[in-house]
Amino acid sequence: MPNSENAMEGKMVMPGDELACLEEFEPGAYTYEDDGKVRASAVGWAHLDMGQRMASVDPINPLVRVSAGDTVICRITDLKKALALAEIVKIIGKERGISNMTDGVIHVSKVAPRFVDNLDNEFRIRDIVRAKVVSTDPNIQLSTQDDRLGVIYAICDSCAKRLEPRNGKLYCSDCDRSYIRKNARDYGAWTEEPEA
Repeated sequence: MPNSENAMEGKMVMPGDELACLEEFEPGAYTYEDDGKVRASAVGWAHLDMGQRMASVDPINPLVRVSAGDTVICRITDLKKALALAEIVKIIGKERGISNMTDGVIHVSKVAPRFVDNLDNEFRIRDIVRAKVVSTDPNIQLSTQDDRLGVIYAICDSCAKRLEPRNGKLYCSDCDRSYIRKNARDYGAWTEEPEA
């Protein structure tokens, strides 16, 4: 008679399907514990590691997770004296979007290779920024120190028109105002309009 544990190996599972008993296997990737059972949390193929006694699922469409070294597109949501808070909306090079909103932090020391005294001179709320993920533990730390990183889309504080690059600054032709930002060297090349 075949072992029921071996019968689950490689079987297609749906979220909530039972993979194993908690007494015999620990929950691994894309699984969770429920009333003494290890259950699938994603659609995919069951995997029971007999050596490690770990039950997991190899998902068909794995969640996109932010990792150290990723380059991301984010929107500045708040500014403090030493921190810019940013909502990560996309990981560059990944087809799928991020499954949930992910917040990151840009510390004043990680904005530019030069000394930065005031973040108000580097970013504004609603700016779209390309940044590098420095670390994800204990929270997502971002950097814009490289010249290809920084603001890639910004709008005028007064009229909300898209700012255009001019002589190293950003300029609003409607209001005839100039702004300073920590721009990416290719500011203006990014054509996606951000969602409101």
